[in-house]
Amino acid sequence: MVDFRSLIDPARLFGNAPTRPAQPVQQPAQQPAQNDSRGTQVPQTIQNQLNPVDQNRVNQRNNAQPNVPMAQNGQPAVVAFPDRSATGSAAGTNRQQPRVAAPAQAQAPAAPGAPRNINTRATFFDGKAATGKEIDAVLKHYNSPHAGQGETLARICREENINPVMMVAIMQQESSFGNRSNRPSLKDENIANPWSVHFNEPAKGINKLRLKDGSLPSFEQSLRGAIRTMKNLAGDSETPLSTAGKRYSTTGAWTSEVTTHFKTQSNRIDRTR
Repeated sequence: MVDFRSLIDPARLFGNAPTRPAQPVQQPAQQPAQNDSRGTQVPQTIQNQLNPVDQNRVNQRNNAQPNVPMAQNGQPAVVAFPDRSATGSAAGTNRQQPRVAAPAQAQAPAAPGAPRNINTRATFFDGKAATGKEIDAVLKHYNSPHAGQGETLARICREENINPVMMVAIMQQESSFGNRSNRPSLKDENIANPWSVHFNEPAKGINKLRLKDGSLPSFEQSLRGAIRTMKNLAGDSETPLSTAGKRYSTTGAWTSEVTTHFKTQSNRIDRTR
């Protein structure tokens, strides 16, 4: 009879079995590393352990051009570049990229009392910006000798399609509404011709404001002369006041001062409405 106890190693039962020498692990041969599309090396040993889906993605990246953005399907993505110049010619190409115009947004009407931009054609040529009564109230407020001419001023501005409040602002700038109390240095010519229109250019000094026969112009003559001058100087400019102002006056601040007067009188008129 075989004694099975002799086949059992007591050292194994009590944990004293000698350790077996470790078997050397055979390392797989190193394969040349490949670069993915971002320049990161993907060792071949790692690629061999990928499942078929991941392996396919790695292969697609490895076959793509370096530094080319990838779409979700693994194909190189199309990159659109904006125009490089005003003519639309990008560097290296003469093909113009199409421009997509932004949708126009409707502008809300100005709230009562909101200042208008007099340096735009829409405001500059608004002949119905104020009534004769409203203009007359401004002239009376400044004790102008032309108070009572509001209806005449508003009517002519409607006929000529030019802003009557702007013409009041120019009158304030040129002659303080013709009021000597506001500007004691005013001459008779300044009062009769409150827009300082040069009817007699060859004359000298203040005589330029007189008519060619030497007489003083009427209020209507002065107004029509000022309107004609402003419209001719403005021309087709998109900034008519500043364009005309550069030649109407040699004073560099003329446009900004007239703009300030325009805002003041527009707000004054709005408060009475």
